[in-house]
Amino acid sequence: MWQLEKVLRAMHILFHNVPARREDFTALTKSTTFPLPFCGHRWIENLPAAERAVVVWPSLTIYLDAVRTKKLPNPGTASFDTLEASAKDPLIMAKQFYMAVTRTFIPFLTRYQTDEPMIPLMLS
Repeated sequence: MWQLEKVLRAMHILFHNVPARREDFTALTKSTTFPLPFCGHRWIENLPAAERAVVVWPSLTIYLDAVRTKKLPNPGTASFDTLEASAKDPLIMAKQFYMAVTRTFIPFLTRYQTDEPMIPLMLS
């Protein structure tokens, strides 16, 4: 699971606050959809990030191939290296089972992930 979290973070970091990279990505893929931020400790907030990652992944692989073939400059960042390594994994899309687990637990987390004391309600 930690590898998937690392990939979701890397996807967001690669394009966050880097207009030149966003422009290259948009020009190459004709997509203006970018990855969402990932939060390591709030599962409720991560489902949209995981769903967006599935949508963005095909365009991201096109971008990675363009960098690999030297059509675009290599960012030389750790997040790019993480994505490049994960693109070689044939099971990377299957690892999105995270979304199924998150959808299962969202009703529970929505009700009990709060600052109010909820232990008495868990007994019912």
